[in-house]
Amino acid sequence: MDPKDRVVFSSLRVSDFLEVATRPGEWTLTRLFDFFPQLMERRNHQGNQLSGGEQQMLAVGRALMLRPRLMLLDEPLADMDERGTECVRRLLADSEATILVTAPAGLPKGLCTREIELNPPADRTPR
Repeated sequence: MDPKDRVVFSSLRVSDFLEVATRPGEWTLTRLFDFFPQLMERRNHQGNQLSGGEQQMLAVGRALMLRPRLMLLDEPLADMDERGTECVRRLLADSEATILVTAPAGLPKGLCTREIELNPPADRTPR
């Protein structure tokens, strides 16, 4: 998922966009809306009526509804406010999928259970 290319269809409401991706399993609309209450509040809005952070949540939500075993999130906090960041933090702690996160420096501490820094500066060792 590239936050700059969220592929949100403006012709679909948030709830419809998520329902077309639904597969039987742990992720339901109810559970997803528990993780992303902002999407619940905006469930009847068109995709193009969402803020950048809300579109990011919708893209992550759609991916979860597909029941992935592995997710690669490229800058998952891009455009998200504090509420969105907390939602992603809960998601990382609760999901059964293995989630790889790429992000620039400055990722909030404790967001990931394990951090590996590729190409660290010469004066630092990987964490």
